Amino acid sequence: MIYRPSSAIQLNSNRKTTLSSRIALRPIQPRPAISQVYYFSTFPTTKTSEMNVKSIFVNLPVKDLKKTRAFWTNLGFSFQDQFSDDKALCLVLQEGLMYSMLITHEMFSSFTDRPIADSSTTQVLTALAVDSKEQVDQIVKLALENGATRYRPSVDHGWMYYDSFADLDGHQWEIMFTDPTPLTS
Repeated sequence: MIYRPSSAIQLNSNRKTTLSSRIALRPIQPRPAISQVYYFSTFPTTKTSEMNVKSIFVNLPVKDLKKTRAFWTNLGFSFQDQFSDDKALCLVLQEGLMYSMLITHEMFSSFTDRPIADSSTTQVLTALAVDSKEQVDQIVKLALENGATRYRPSVDHGWMYYDSFADLDGHQWEIMFTDPTPLTS
């Protein structure tokens, strides 16, 4: 049996979310696939949110769609072709919940009146939670083999392990694994 804190928000196949601000262990069945992602809240909640976001789309400008598609495909990700064309790709991070719209600079510029940041600045760090330390290492290794660059070394806090890379356009990604078991000991 695997134990996880009840403070985890579990996104499962029927898209129900549960949250408790108390930390207590409860048994769960082993996850059968990557599609179940666990996030851990450290913020106490005093009221239930009335806002319910159905999905998230992170929009990022890219220079070359063909190279971008090859890069993410080589890391094992797929695209939602219904929302992809010659100006944008819809990268599937978790089907039905999380996507990244990778948009040509020309098209991206039509959505904002600000200049697009170049790859020498940081606007956002996008963190993706995965199922194991080994999967963190595997994704970062594949990213580096496919043209990404490392912008900092991996970090292991015992309960959280993460590694980072900058993609072909300089967007910074952190791949992380969390296991709060050491925190409850």
